[in-house]
Amino acid sequence: MEKNNFSKYRNIKSIVHSIDPITKLLGFMLIVISMFVAQEPGTLLVVFGFSFIVSLLSKVRIKSYFTSLLVVIPFFVIMFLFYLLLYSLNQTLIFVFMMSLRLYLFILLSIIYTSTTKEMDIALSIEWFITPLRVIKVPTYEISMMIMLSIRFIPLLFEDIRKIMIAQTSRGINVINGNLKARIKGISNSLLPMFVIAFKRSDDVAKAMVIRGYKIGNKRSKFRKNKFFILEWITLFTTISLLVVIILMTQGIIPGAIF
Repeated sequence: MEKNNFSKYRNIKSIVHSIDPITKLLGFMLIVISMFVAQEPGTLLVVFGFSFIVSLLSKVRIKSYFTSLLVVIPFFVIMFLFYLLLYSLNQTLIFVFMMSLRLYLFILLSIIYTSTTKEMDIALSIEWFITPLRVIKVPTYEISMMIMLSIRFIPLLFEDIRKIMIAQTSRGINVINGNLKARIKGISNSLLPMFVIAFKRSDDVAKAMVIRGYKIGNKRSKFRKNKFFILEWITLFTTISLLVVIILMTQGIIPGAIF
């Protein structure tokens, strides 16, 4: 069973799954903007609370969100030790707390978006946003295709790495345990088969695309048209309202600081 579920679409029924992918991406971008506009812990916690409600509405397993904390903890420790040399303890705690929370929120929103949006819909959403670049001859179709394939390959790459590490362990090669030298040797022995599998998979995808008549530069047709319904308008209204509230709290019009 695949253990790494990051960037993997989960086919379940939820409100977040039902939102149009373009509107969903725009809403998440507004949340990210609100996250960086927030300059006080209180305002940033408002963004966190909003994001947590979105995560509950997505019905994605809570375990996935707590697993992402493993990425933030080392960042928090390193930043804390570094800024403790430059500022007071109180200033360091506030600054590192906000930086770590922003990083966690970004990872959280990324997990929600990739877990509730199919790979093709992600690519089409990004293509829609970069459509104006066609005026200056930017190959938006090819860029969206590369993004879609990259997103699709991330969980497959993690699964291949897991299988290689299990195979190496069964052969007596210490990949995880042991001293630093043993770990480096074990990882280096796993790199070659990983690259071989990745290149073979890429070659298979390229051949499949050629067989299906894919040609660079041709305009792509769309099976489904994106339409705005009441859910999409509610999504835009709530995310824009969040950004407005955060701006008002930052300007001091609405009290939001708790430190």
